[in-house]
Amino acid sequence: MTSLVNNAKSAFSKILGRRRPPNLLVMLAMFGLGAVLALSVITFTRGLEAQSGYQWLVEVLDDSSPDYVDLRVRLDRSGGGSIAARGGPSGAFGGGLRGALGGPQGQGATGHLTAVPGHPGDVELAWSDGAVPIGDAVSHYEIERSSTGSATDWSLLYTVDGEWAKEYTDWGLDPGHTWHYRVRWQYYSGGYSEYSNVASATVPGWPPSAPLVDAYAAGTGGVYVQWDTYSDEDNPVTGHEIQTSDDGGSSYSALNSNLPASTYTYYHTGLSDGAERYYQVRSCSDNGCSEWSEASATVGEYPVPAPPTLTASASGSSAISLSWTEPDDGGSAITGYEVECSEDGSGWGYLYDCGWYPGADQRSLTHNNLLSDTERHYRIRGSNGNGSGGWSAAVKARTARGVPGLIENLEVTSEDDSSVALQWSEPRGGPISSYVLERGEYLYEGQTWQQVASLSGSATSYTDTGLYSGTSYTYRITPHNEVGAGPESYHAYATTTGASQQAPGDMGLVRISSISANSVTYAWDAPDDDGGRPITHYAYNGWERCGSTVTEFEGQTTGPSTSRTFSGLSCASTNLHEIEFRVVAWNELGAGVYYSPSYYSFAAIPNRGGTLNVSVSSLTISEGSSGSYTLRLNKAPTKDVVICTHTDGDAVIADQVPWWTCHDLTPSNWSQGVTITLTAPEDGDLDDHVAVIHQAVGTNSKYWAGPEPDFPDDRLDPAFHSVSGRSVKVTFTDTGSNTGDGGPGS
Repeated sequence: MTSLVNNAKSAFSKILGRRRPPNLLVMLAMFGLGAVLALSVITFTRGLEAQSGYQWLVEVLDDSSPDYVDLRVRLDRSGGGSIAARGGPSGAFGGGLRGALGGPQGQGATGHLTAVPGHPGDVELAWSDGAVPIGDAVSHYEIERSSTGSATDWSLLYTVDGEWAKEYTDWGLDPGHTWHYRVRWQYYSGGYSEYSNVASATVPGWPPSAPLVDAYAAGTGGVYVQWDTYSDEDNPVTGHEIQTSDDGGSSYSALNSNLPASTYTYYHTGLSDGAERYYQVRSCSDNGCSEWSEASATVGEYPVPAPPTLTASASGSSAISLSWTEPDDGGSAITGYEVECSEDGSGWGYLYDCGWYPGADQRSLTHNNLLSDTERHYRIRGSNGNGSGGWSAAVKARTARGVPGLIENLEVTSEDDSSVALQWSEPRGGPISSYVLERGEYLYEGQTWQQVASLSGSATSYTDTGLYSGTSYTYRITPHNEVGAGPESYHAYATTTGASQQAPGDMGLVRISSISANSVTYAWDAPDDDGGRPITHYAYNGWERCGSTVTEFEGQTTGPSTSRTFSGLSCASTNLHEIEFRVVAWNELGAGVYYSPSYYSFAAIPNRGGTLNVSVSSLTISEGSSGSYTLRLNKAPTKDVVICTHTDGDAVIADQVPWWTCHDLTPSNWSQGVTITLTAPEDGDLDDHVAVIHQAVGTNSKYWAGPEPDFPDDRLDPAFHSVSGRSVKVTFTDTGSNTGDGGPGS
């Protein structure tokens, strides 16, 4: 033991270049016997710099035999300066030497971390020694991992125990993701080193699975090789390699090392009949290449047809034409063909209406009923008595550009009481230049459509606002491109929330606003309740009688006009003219309630009673008060006349009982006129009460010729048929003192 220590002192004295070595603490652990220590030449391979209060840790490891020797020597340094040595290890130790700088307290220096891709799904980590404080040692290593490498994205991955374990494999990871790593170590004293550098690596993925390969004789002097492989969408196949062997598979040479991913066949020609050929194929991706798969065939042995040569070209915007040449049949006549198509050159045979079996003599066919701007891929193979031959090289064609295709997924995404949100996807036939969105609603005339918006070609959503609550709507959208308009989309349906709309309520008051010997104008008030939709127009109907001739009429106003004039109504001087008039309000949802029929009669006798004048056209009477107006003829009547007033409305009028009040005028007192006084009762319920007073002037004699007309049962008595008339609109208001509904009305 003494000799060993002395040898070690001597060796390190030479390394440090000193006559006298410093104090040494030597720890020797020997396992087994027979180990020979020879430290004649052990040197550092890089310069190390001493610092005050720090130590050199020098480790000598013997891994040349099962009997390991671990010799640690710590050399204290109290001053500055540096040591450097050159050369390399020799003698009995095959392991070598390593050194690190540590300190008596606080954190030690860190080592270097590396991260490299390992097996598929794995990242392999390794790190070197760092410095250890004097009198301490490493307890374990902590590995942290981050998905982004940012300062706040680190978490503990794994704890590696022991000073000598300096590697770790992070496994089971998703391929393609880049992970970031760092490491630090904890000492037995409880302290931690600084973090190492950050090392990053991208997780490697699995290569594709090995393809399934088949080979058989085809045509004259040819072998057809085909294969199939699985291509994962997360690890797509990028290409294939094919090799051949003519010595039974002992050695292979490349046929093609760069076949496209969409190619799954190879036709090897120019071979001699009877020769046995071996082939191997593998598929490659960004993660590497699969294992090789092998197949063999004997040239000229029961040959199937060689692959035909196929061409494809568009025939307008809805068809693609195919044609092919007859292939080499290998000595056995062609019996027929098989044609397949696909959308993208893969997934052959799965498209509806996309497979054909032409006869042996057929050389062309047309694929019809395609959408415009549609691409299809095709392949063909022939058959003979030995079986089906190899598929041709795939060809493709695209139909001509036409109008856009159908939008199949117009849908409602949300709705409230006044808006509906919609979305859709761009149809075929792009680029789309614009969309026209329409809204439909079932109104009284049936389903109606109106354009909501004209949108840009990039739009795929829209919110329709300003709608009615509680209403059902239907939507459709039409795409446009440079060629024209595509078909209308499938419909989308929505119902806004809230109360629903309806037809108008009861009509307001209807009255005669003017009357003469041969014309009459009716006026009316709009309904108090329009049903939640604007009034669009008013419809009216009725009949007029001139003598015994009755003529029905009907019509409607232009827009929401609230009056209608009938002119040219004069009859023969001996005939009575009478009109029934009814009116109803309409909105988009339908008709309200007709105002009850109103009968007005007047004789077409221009000068018998003259014209009736009214002092006012409107009158407002407050609760508990009175109001009056005067009626006068403009000239003396030729006979006695009667002036009658008729109240329309629900107002309670003190002196208007019965509802018709009449006054006699004679040729002698006609100039006095008639003053009508109306009194509103005290504490009466007068809210919203409006009366229209109609004045009619007639004679006490009959003024029709011939048999008496068949008047309706509820017509006015003949004695009161008017010669001319006027009306006054009277409004009654509360003072607010009554207990009816607690407030003033009008």
